[in-house]
Amino acid sequence: LAAWLARTGRVGVEPFEVEVGGDRVTMQVHARGADGVYDVSVRMGRARVGAEAVGLALDAPGVRAGEPPTVTIALGAAGTVAVLPVSVGNPHAVVFDEPLERARLEAVGSSLAVHAAFAHGTNVQLARVRAPGQLEARVWERGVGWTAASGTSACAVAVAAVSSGRASPGEHRVHMEGGVLRVSVDEALEVTLRGPVQEVCEGELAEGFLAGLAGD
Repeated sequence: LAAWLARTGRVGVEPFEVEVGGDRVTMQVHARGADGVYDVSVRMGRARVGAEAVGLALDAPGVRAGEPPTVTIALGAAGTVAVLPVSVGNPHAVVFDEPLERARLEAVGSSLAVHAAFAHGTNVQLARVRAPGQLEARVWERGVGWTAASGTSACAVAVAAVSSGRASPGEHRVHMEGGVLRVSVDEALEVTLRGPVQEVCEGELAEGFLAGLAGD
């Protein structure tokens, strides 16, 4: 959205607000490169951690409260995992100390994303701390499956790392299979996401198709 607004001259380099699902987020297009890639940041608001934040039932079978905000969940053949529940407007289950291999992601992600303990399902991330300010994640999105990269997943991983003491507040580069995003998390878990955005195509919906959507 920010890239399109910038390209069509509707916004400049100053921050602007966008209403999303009844909330307002602040976005900013910092620059546009010669290759058409925009440098965009979004102030995501304050994240929340813990079971209540993501609608996770602690009394569900196989679920056990651990050291807050960690929850352990039994996944059958996939074993038992320690989950850090994070909400950045949508639910996430971040799992540290697991191999970041595709097979392990599929085993944990496919089970955890649809686990009955989550009222609305959840996105899943296997994550690790590479070095100070450097995080790595693999993503399994609810309703989708394996995903190369995700902005909210990157935010969830950074929040989980900071809230669990694995990382200090500040800016973190989150490395995913599809690229790297920068996530800033402060002591109050206020989150800012920043990274490259590139438009892929532009299209126009046919009048007949629109009329069908409208039921005409």
